[in-house]
This record gives sequence, structure tokens and C-alpha cells, in this order.
Amino acid sequence: MLAGGGGILVKPEDPEDMAKAIEQICQLSDAEWRVMSETALETVINYTWKDAIDLFEAALDTALEGQPQLTKNA
Repeated sequence: MLAGGGGILVKPEDPEDMAKAIEQICQLSDAEWRVMSETALETVINYTWKDAIDLFEAALDTALEGQPQLTKNA
């Protein structure tokens, strides 16, 4: 979702990484901030539940590729 430039990815539960991202955003020019903000808005406005489901199912398919078939023990 951030590939288009609508934000900065931070490490989960990492306050230092979050602080660095906040500093980066605060140092943007007004024009740069507006581009990032508008990109983020366009990204979420155009994102649907179907998109989320398709991405989730694709991730599951990728995770299961090459995995042995699970079978029930009788």
C-alpha cells in the first residue's frame, strides 16, 4: 500500500523507527507533504475489501506452495 509513496513503513512496536519516520515527514516541504498526503488518500479511497481478500488469498497460496498436503489421521 505504501509502494506508491503514500507513507513510510515503520517497524512494528519500534518507537525509534516511528520517531525517525515522523521526523522525515516533518522535514518535507509543503509541496512534498501534500503529494504524500494526496497519494495516501487516493490509495485508501480506491482500496476495497475485494482487494484485501485477493491479496490475502494470494499470500495464502504462496505460503502453501511446496508444503506437503495435510491429511487426517484415521
